[in-house]
Amino acid sequence: MALHPSLTGFLAHTIVRFKLVRYGENILHRLSMLYLAVLYSTPKFIRRRLPLLDRKIEELCNTLARKTVVNVNGIKFALIDYESMRIVLPELHEKWMWDYLKVKSGDVFLDVGAHVGKYVLQIARDVGENGLIIAIEPNPENYAVLVKNIRMNKTENILALNIAAWNEDCKIELFTGVAGGQHSLKRKAKLGSVVIEARALDNVLKGIDVDLVKIDVEEAEVEVLQGLENTLKKCRPKVVMETFETNLETVKKFMIQLGYNIMPIHASEFEKGIYLYCRPQNS
Repeated sequence: MALHPSLTGFLAHTIVRFKLVRYGENILHRLSMLYLAVLYSTPKFIRRRLPLLDRKIEELCNTLARKTVVNVNGIKFALIDYESMRIVLPELHEKWMWDYLKVKSGDVFLDVGAHVGKYVLQIARDVGENGLIIAIEPNPENYAVLVKNIRMNKTENILALNIAAWNEDCKIELFTGVAGGQHSLKRKAKLGSVVIEARALDNVLKGIDVDLVKIDVEEAEVEVLQGLENTLKKCRPKVVMETFETNLETVKKFMIQLGYNIMPIHASEFEKGIYLYCRPQNS
């Protein structure tokens, strides 16, 4: 007898979660991840009917994740919450991204919205000691974990900056998201906010030739691009960015006016945003 599609999907996702246990840095972290797999295997229909249980599971998963270190291809990651675990593990988040983040030895990579370092730590290896990584992360808690991960991996070619990328130098309000990857300068939430330093990246990058840029800034991509315009004109880096429906046409127009070809990344159709790969014309 064939299984119901929803049951088949549930079993498939459960198997994946248990396979991820192997990424724990040591036996204690693998046990923690096993516990997380058990908790997250609670069927969704039960969690929807019991909101108190659902909240308790989320709180416990976030607490466990903060005590867990995972190891992905020899790179160690401390975590800030359960979402950050999903982000850094290769099976669960943006598997397609590595097809576009291609670098060579000596390149300079700019990551705007570096989170806990998923991309910068791997690319720091790829560009080597003659290359440079510039990691922009505005949220203070995310930034602290990013710096911890850089030090834990003894990586010396990453410059991590606790600033927001914007279209001018100023103080600005960063709104707190429900998870570490969802803080936003544009999307107001009911979870509070923190005032942080914002910089136009043109002012930060003076004298630095950038080869590749990744932008993931939760709806602030237009302002980031405005503050990066001179760098895009001068250095002509390739750009991979997440945008949203509200900003899509403005972003496209901006990049086309700067002489970029734009390719939608269809592999990202299940992600929350719309991803674009922008290449300078005639490159």
